[in-house]
Amino acid sequence: MKKLLLFLVFCHFLFVSQSIQAQINHNEPPILPLNPSLSPLFGKDIVINNLPNQEQKILDICSAPNGWLYAVYSLDSLARIGYTFMRSKDNGLTWNQLYSFLFQSIDNSFYKFNLIACGNSDSNQQLIFSYSGRHKNNLENYDFTEVIRFSCDPFTKENNPFYSQSPPFENIAVAWDNTYPALGATPNSMGFLFSTKGTKDSIIFVSSADGGMTINNHQVVAVSTKTFHKVALTYGRSPSQNAGQYFAAWEEQADTSSNLGHIYTSHTTPNFNSHFTTPVMLDGLDPSLVNICRNPVIACQANNVDNDSTNLSEVVLFEKFNSGSGDYDIMGFYNKKAASGATFKRLNVATTPNNELQPDITFNPFDSTFIVTYYDSTTQKLLSLSKNLNLGNPDTWHMVSPGYNDSFSLVSPNPKVKVNMANQKEFYGWIANRTNGHGVALLDAPYIPNAGLDEHSPADVARLIGVYPNPCNTTVTVSFEIKKSERVVITLCNLVGQPVGTLTDQTRQPGLYKVKYDLSGFQTGIYFYTLTAGTFSTSGKMCVIR
Repeated sequence: MKKLLLFLVFCHFLFVSQSIQAQINHNEPPILPLNPSLSPLFGKDIVINNLPNQEQKILDICSAPNGWLYAVYSLDSLARIGYTFMRSKDNGLTWNQLYSFLFQSIDNSFYKFNLIACGNSDSNQQLIFSYSGRHKNNLENYDFTEVIRFSCDPFTKENNPFYSQSPPFENIAVAWDNTYPALGATPNSMGFLFSTKGTKDSIIFVSSADGGMTINNHQVVAVSTKTFHKVALTYGRSPSQNAGQYFAAWEEQADTSSNLGHIYTSHTTPNFNSHFTTPVMLDGLDPSLVNICRNPVIACQANNVDNDSTNLSEVVLFEKFNSGSGDYDIMGFYNKKAASGATFKRLNVATTPNNELQPDITFNPFDSTFIVTYYDSTTQKLLSLSKNLNLGNPDTWHMVSPGYNDSFSLVSPNPKVKVNMANQKEFYGWIANRTNGHGVALLDAPYIPNAGLDEHSPADVARLIGVYPNPCNTTVTVSFEIKKSERVVITLCNLVGQPVGTLTDQTRQPGLYKVKYDLSGFQTGIYFYTLTAGTFSTSGKMCVIR
């Protein structure tokens, strides 16, 4: 009974504090507008491949040096999974399908894609595509990863896997030196970072000095009796540090059932083919972060400019769990002497009371800025922030867009941000949900005109009246109004954005409605609800207590 009362008090405090902070949010880091005219430049969401009956889930995007954009997404068809490649030659406005593949097994699922486009001309342009997934059946469960090379013009797939490793990979990240080649590369270098399973888990790095034609270097970066899972890799270079180096980040968790753990980073030195430095446990640099982090992403300065430390800048971001409120923040560490030292300092990107997830980061070499995007599951928005390579006032980021997505039907969008090598601007890709529940791959950018998928949420479609009681115990009731005939979907998600229940999914005529839902099978905790009716969508938090 005492525990129940304590949780009830906590839930009451959480919602009261949220209502206060909606007016004056003292916990929110200052976010300055980069340019008031920038956000309106984002146009309507572009559908990369408009197939309403196709389930599109995992997405990655990239730009080739000649400015062509590529996208690859996973698809579900007749209980089989596969992937589809798309290409745009007009900066993402229109897309053509290049290639599609389905696995024979019905027991596979993907959880990560990596896509890079390399080559210094149209004739030798190629894609390096890797995927990580999981095979499940009654006999065995195991992770699998494959790296495949495609020639781009004409678009053809190589018959054999690009690279194989034993024991099998679990997760993979790929990077290359793009328009600023590493010393000793002909014409470009390429790096691959893997996490592998075994008696001891390993982080393995391999590199190529000839654009991926041959592997020149294979080394073990780290070994642990614990579990390695997600990895991230990027390339860094500046005039004073012009050898070119690869920078890695990865997560270590206590075991396969753990969701949180440590974040490490390391880099090759003095060049791209050298050994890695001793890994630095970033969360260990701040006692308040130890062992409560996950999902690292990394970006490094890579251009012909030195930062104000006559070096190059590195940024590692991750999700940090808040045990008191049960949500996540986006934060990390930066190092302005990344090529030659381990002087890391903490920075905050998103530390509001909202649930902030799935960060991605890239470096724009043309204007020397870091670009960050992440998913705010409380407001159903995808945000974009920017910061100069010198990272002054590291907790103050410039707002590029407070929500570049027009579609607010998001469950696990996993937004990606890359730089268009033709117009030198960033562009974004993510997964939204159609009204029929199927995922759809979308794209937007500051330069996209006002044409595409229009899914803004007009107030004349529907409105949420209330969710009560909140906190709730065995049942909850959602009261809402529909102003025209629409399909109404109300879903519940846990703190990591996974759907755990559907309160209703049916077409309703105009009128007032109350939907009651049984929560007897739910554990004590905080959940997010989303009500979608046509183009209207709204979300919020609710507490379940026992």
